[in-house]
Amino acid sequence: METPIRVEQGILYVEAQGQIDDAYLLNLVEMLLSHPDYSPEAPVAWDFRRAEVGALSSMLQVMQRAPRYFNEHSGRTALLVNTDLGYGLSRQATAINHERDTRIFREPEPGEVEAFLKPRSEPESVS
Repeated sequence: METPIRVEQGILYVEAQGQIDDAYLLNLVEMLLSHPDYSPEAPVAWDFRRAEVGALSSMLQVMQRAPRYFNEHSGRTALLVNTDLGYGLSRQATAINHERDTRIFREPEPGEVEAFLKPRSEPESVS
């Protein structure tokens, strides 16, 4: 299986495709955690636009079974979905997990996800 994780400009993109279940999602989380570019502060985009929307309802169980990621990840997170149901389920998952710096995108403009995920630059000091 081809790794569904790619890194572009310091952002880790995790892409779920087709019919997926809890085991598939847990495998994606484990792949992300073991990826050489992953750190708890890394910005991550979870792309569910090519996945069956029913898999998102399993995310709540996955969150309980993968606490290392969901409790320790402090970087910004983007969830990309393409249906109203996917959007609603993503909101439910983020509310239950008390996600900070998480945003759900349904139809992002070009560059919108990247602009959200890129680390904020430090303000320049005034002398």
